[in-house]
Amino acid sequence: MKANKETWSAVSMHCPNCGKESQAHRSANGTIKSACSVCSTVVVRRKMSRRHTRLDLYVSGDEVE
Repeated sequence: MKANKETWSAVSMHCPNCGKESQAHRSANGTIKSACSVCSTVVVRRKMSRRHTRLDLYVSGDEVE
């Protein structure tokens, strides 16, 4: 059984909610995860294919009206 070694690299990404540039982390399989320090939005971005990118936004509970 092989050990699954995760390697993450730092990339910069703009928050789609407030526009602030923040640091994100990219995994070996292409998933990018970022948490905005201003609006507390968590962004998960995954490249599905050459023409398809999935972008999931999770806002904190106190920001939802």
